[in-house]
Amino acid sequence: MKVLIVDDDVTFLDKMNKFLALENHSITTSTSVEDALKKIDDKYYDLILTDLKMPESSGLDLIKIVKERHLHSIIMVITGYGTIDTAVNAMKLGAYDYILKPFNPDELQKKLSQLELELELRSEISSSSSFFDEYKQNLIVNKENIHKFASPILLITDDDPQKFIKQMDLKNVISYKLTYEDGINSIIPTKLISLKAIINKFSSEHKRGTIIFKGIEKLLESHEWPTVKKFFTYLQSNVLLLEISFVLLIQDQEDLLKGSIQPLLEDTRSILINPIFYEILDVISHPIRKSIIAILEEDKKLNFNKIFKKLNVEKSSLVAFHIKKLVKDEVIIKEENLYSLSSRGKFISKLIKLLEQMGFSDPHSNVKIMKIRSEEY
Repeated sequence: MKVLIVDDDVTFLDKMNKFLALENHSITTSTSVEDALKKIDDKYYDLILTDLKMPESSGLDLIKIVKERHLHSIIMVITGYGTIDTAVNAMKLGAYDYILKPFNPDELQKKLSQLELELELRSEISSSSSFFDEYKQNLIVNKENIHKFASPILLITDDDPQKFIKQMDLKNVISYKLTYEDGINSIIPTKLISLKAIINKFSSEHKRGTIIFKGIEKLLESHEWPTVKKFFTYLQSNVLLLEISFVLLIQDQEDLLKGSIQPLLEDTRSILINPIFYEILDVISHPIRKSIIAILEEDKKLNFNKIFKKLNVEKSSLVAFHIKKLVKDEVIIKEENLYSLSSRGKFISKLIKLLEQMGFSDPHSNVKIMKIRSEEY
């Protein structure tokens, strides 16, 4: 690891430097926060070890600045027995852990080993960042994303509906405005029964379509949470079981939301997303289904016989059952007797790989897969 040690005690710096150098870490030392910040500007450090009490600026000041700059270095604070409360405060600010002066070599080595596992996990997640970035883009509303949804569209918004329709170049739209002002096609936010009736009418008159809803913040401000929860639970359990898509638009700048609304917004998301989680878990929970996804990820397109041979399963009827389920769940598609992964299947395949990578880093897992450095043996 690349380690920066910050302490005004030169004797302690020298002692720590010698110990960490023996453990094959790359060490840089600094006697003040100001000097440490200059070094941080020039080089990235995996670990910053900082004393809490120093002249002028303190270790707490350093932690705040590192976090404000969104640096990803792990911070560990050095403290005496009498300042453990301050060390706890440092951890609240974002420090990973603390060590006591005078340090115990065995205890320090144990903490450093834990840190190396943490860095390994971060590296695994970072290598999958492109996976997250790809799908994050699909969560930002724009013409390209919104046009993927089926028409007709039922638009319910707390803004001017025509403005949104024009911006997104939407066709075949039935629009309503959430407002306390009287007007044609207006819905008073406090009257959830009216909102429910409009959605029911739309879903009963159209076999396919999309509901776009913007104004969840207004509903959460106008109703007690149990009432809103009941409404969205009904929506998830009834309307969304049909071939009706639901797009919930929320503020990107969540700091614009009132503090009391934020946890309610998270609860609303959970109501809508939980069935999707369970559906994906059901898909990947059976080893045969998981293996079929992996085979098609590698070979792209295969007929039934080739999939059956690669699986090395005794009964073809068992394979047929799982393939049928994957087709039904739109994970794989069948074209001219060839099976391949759908866009959803490709997403689930990447998700499986990510979960497998992270699973071995689970602190509670009894199974670990670790890399070995050849020069150590």
